[in-house]
Amino acid sequence: MDTKRGKELVESSKQNIKMAEKRVETARKAAAKLVLSDLDLCIEFARTALDSYDAGNRQAAKQAKAAARKGYRTFLRFVPEGKLTADETKSLEEKMRELEQALKKIRKV
Repeated sequence: MDTKRGKELVESSKQNIKMAEKRVETARKAAAKLVLSDLDLCIEFARTALDSYDAGNRQAAKQAKAAARKGYRTFLRFVPEGKLTADETKSLEEKMRELEQALKKIRKV
């Protein structure tokens, strides 16, 4: 293989690596966004359960409570450890505290 062709291959490989790194980062961001969105959904289910209890609709409250708990358990299985930025981690921790507080309130009802 001549030197020119070898340099072209090296440059092509570097470009492929950069593209792959960008795709990995895009996927990581999408996964983080999905996890945070799932937490938001669980929080809404928990709030719905509390509102339904307050309104006297026990069946709707029971269903929303079950959905919130199931979502929380699922979230714990799929949380991306060590793959979040500092801001994403902070947001995740805040949402986790909010959800845990809502779930505690549901238990009392």
